[in-house]
Amino acid sequence: MPHIEPKPERGIVAAACQIGGLTFSMPAPARHHDVLWSMQAAGIEKASEVQGFLDHRGVFVGRQAATIVALNWGQITKEQFDDTSELFSEHIW
Repeated sequence: MPHIEPKPERGIVAAACQIGGLTFSMPAPARHHDVLWSMQAAGIEKASEVQGFLDHRGVFVGRQAATIVALNWGQITKEQFDDTSELFSEHIW
């Protein structure tokens, strides 16, 4: 039987929130509210968080930038979004 290499994930891979320069994330299929609940359980104030995603390199991107990343990697289609659209985890998992 031939060896098949697993295809690495590309594009958007996790919901994430940033606060005070720190990034908190959970792997898919977690949603932003899951990340926020986890932050709250750890005693982290969430009043000024920025919601976004992690890309396959582990880089935090905001919702609008994440839309472009997801489009480029074929996770969503252009018909789903216009130039001002923001990505939500529901769009990709």
